[in-house]
Amino acid sequence: MKLEYGYYFPDDETHFQSFLAHGDYQILQREMGVGVCRAINIPLNCALDIGAHVGLWARPLSTVFKKVICFEPRKENVECLRKNLADRNAIIYPFGLSDTITQKSFYMPGDVHNSGAGSFGTFENRSATSTTADLKTLDSIKISEINFIKMDVQGWELNVVRGGVETLRRMQPVILCENEPVQEGLVELLAQLGYEKILRVVKEDIFVPTSLLSKDARTALMSYFNERKSYFESLI
Repeated sequence: MKLEYGYYFPDDETHFQSFLAHGDYQILQREMGVGVCRAINIPLNCALDIGAHVGLWARPLSTVFKKVICFEPRKENVECLRKNLADRNAIIYPFGLSDTITQKSFYMPGDVHNSGAGSFGTFENRSATSTTADLKTLDSIKISEINFIKMDVQGWELNVVRGGVETLRRMQPVILCENEPVQEGLVELLAQLGYEKILRVVKEDIFVPTSLLSKDARTALMSYFNERKSYFESLI
């Protein structure tokens, strides 16, 4: 474990330093995702970070939300995550999310030194190492309130949604989800659960429950982002 740019990373990490040298990681995506919540007056009580890595999202989110709940299956990342969030109101679950409760091989590509690149999918034509990690469903974890979800699980997002159908229907959080390459069926499944994709930011899609998108809410969203256009452009 090593400390660089204010974060603890696994010793073999060399990918994220180049981003942090220029400021916060993925600040544009985060500011726009949280901005959606602010624009339509969603309570900032609880955010989920699914695929929390070492906390590059969770720590900034902890300054906005009263509580952040993290899910991360890789042991080396969890050790760093605990140190990076030691003084924050955060809950860390050392397992991944999927559509079933099980154990599965978790793969790390062998040709990059990116501690956030692990996946429960396989890496075609790339040497990889694997360990066994626990998986649970979001529906099996009784969380009393969820207002915002950030999800980045390297192509496993559709499985996470399938395992959280009842929770998403009941809680109706705003969802910011990495979706590149585009996963077939992800947008469609979220639409079935009452979600509308309202924005795409870099590689991330932002979904809002249609029940929250009244005419006034849509106007508020448009006004919010128009008024802050120059700010968001400065983050690109």
